[in-house]
Amino acid sequence: MRDVIIAQTHTSEYLLHKYWARKPHNVLNKFIAEFVKRKGVVADPFCGSGVFLREASKLGHKAYGFDVNPVATLLSDTTCNPPSYKDFRNTVEPILEKFSILCDSLYHTSNNESVRYYVHETMVECSTCKTRQSKFEAKVKGSKSICLKCGEPLSFALAHLVSTKISQVVTESTILQDAEELKYAEELCNTKKAKKNCSYDVSFTPNKRILAFKGMKTRDLFTERNFYLLSKLADLLYKIKDKKIKETSLLLLTASVAQCSRLIAYRNNLKTGGPAWSVPGFWVPAQHLETNPYKHLLARYKKFLKGIQLLNQIKTKPVSIKNIDCINFDKYINEKADLIFLDPPYGDSIPYMEFSMIWNSFLNKTIDIEKDISVSDRNDKKIDSWKNYKISLIERIKASKSCLNKDGKFLITFNNHDYRAWEALIEALQASDMVCISTKYQIPAVVSSKAQFAKDGSYISDIYSIYKHDPKSKPSQSLDEVRLDLIKSGIARDGRITKSVLYRSAFTSILKNNISSSVLKDLDSLIKSLYSISKNECFLLEVPKNMIKVNSLETIVKIQLKIFLKADKVLWNDFYAQIASVTREIGIPEPSEILNLLDGQFNIINGKIIPFTGSSLSYKQIDLF
Repeated sequence: MRDVIIAQTHTSEYLLHKYWARKPHNVLNKFIAEFVKRKGVVADPFCGSGVFLREASKLGHKAYGFDVNPVATLLSDTTCNPPSYKDFRNTVEPILEKFSILCDSLYHTSNNESVRYYVHETMVECSTCKTRQSKFEAKVKGSKSICLKCGEPLSFALAHLVSTKISQVVTESTILQDAEELKYAEELCNTKKAKKNCSYDVSFTPNKRILAFKGMKTRDLFTERNFYLLSKLADLLYKIKDKKIKETSLLLLTASVAQCSRLIAYRNNLKTGGPAWSVPGFWVPAQHLETNPYKHLLARYKKFLKGIQLLNQIKTKPVSIKNIDCINFDKYINEKADLIFLDPPYGDSIPYMEFSMIWNSFLNKTIDIEKDISVSDRNDKKIDSWKNYKISLIERIKASKSCLNKDGKFLITFNNHDYRAWEALIEALQASDMVCISTKYQIPAVVSSKAQFAKDGSYISDIYSIYKHDPKSKPSQSLDEVRLDLIKSGIARDGRITKSVLYRSAFTSILKNNISSSVLKDLDSLIKSLYSISKNECFLLEVPKNMIKVNSLETIVKIQLKIFLKADKVLWNDFYAQIASVTREIGIPEPSEILNLLDGQFNIINGKIIPFTGSSLSYKQIDLF
């Protein structure tokens, strides 16, 4: 396998749900094919969306998956062990028809026209004068909202919401705002409410970072009408007799609920594409949508059904998936694994279980947030959370290693600029005598042009590492090799490099050279001794004497472009992969670096390298100076 892999876009069978951190199926397939030659055994202790498990099963291997998050195991199980397409469709569609009738009774105008959305404005109460007002009624002082009567500061966070008022009614054909129609909408909104002791109304753990406040429950994220309807649908789905179809139907429901919640902002009169939950937290915009749940559910169902159909087209071995902590998975595997995929939580990147509460609320399963090893701000104990993260990784990687056969490997993907996250992971691996034998760089399948070519280096990518058990190999206690690689990276760029590229270079070097976790705490000090840092740009302070010669990135790019054009290639991803494969020693560059070095003579259009109008540049004309 080459050192650089281009990811492919997710196909429908891997798009059943918007769960995080879904890895590209083609990348995982290639790793499995390379490291599990015979009909073997694989395991995924943090199985998430189940992509690794299904790809292993497609290749004929026996697969085991574990996750503490109920929605993750439900998604993985559906992905790997799908229900019959025909039976699922025949069971669910009559239920959706009943749900359609129920929604129609609560989402219509005064003249009985179907409603797509209601636009709500958040109402809060001034703590001083008790005046209720929306953000659009309040006064503005600087960047803050103040009470329209007494001038006291106002917060429009969900915790302070006392009610909402409907400001617009959006049908299939128009937007209504007349007073009589809005009054009718308000009256209709209050006709149905879910029971106070509804089993789907679950308490959230307070966490300031994701805006979960003390006393917050599931129904706070929805209008009363919407929560009532979603609860009614859940009741109907729980009556399905076939367990597999019932669970898959509940997965469909969880895939739809966020889109039906208050979390969807109303923007630009809905003319810029479908609204989405895009903010990393439970933020209710001051002006938000209440979606007719049937309309969204139907749209999701059509995509979901296509995925189920594709999953049924390839017959695979059943995959064992358990909703348990992987620290105990040796009790569920009676054989040693040839390959274990480790994609653990990336430090404090995402508090998986806490975010998943909006989905897990409808699964009627006991949720133990403390089983999530992610670093979290919950209960204001983040320092303790980092300690727990390290200890938890050490324990779980040790448990994983005990299930690995003599020649087995770990496949690990990890990406974080916080040395504490890397320190925890590397210490856990070294505590089990695991040593990195290779690293590979993955190019994303789809990244916006803005992200690809942003000057601040915001391109998103992953590093994959292969580890084997080697108790004789001792980790290096020195950062000298890392220091050398960091200097090379700077010299190749004439002393100026983005922070993201510099850190990527550092962590790749740390993995490659088996650097001890005990010295990672010195990484930031090392970087500061070599570079001055301003926001995302780093400037090499001094080039050491007798430094080995390093080709400049500009020279490398132009040489590779000549080779690329001579081969009559045009795809940007192919060119970027070619550059990445020869720049590992100097830090794989961001796309923006490469484009800047082409002197504005090329542009990237629809994924292809296109000369600017008037430029007749060919590989023969590229000046390599």
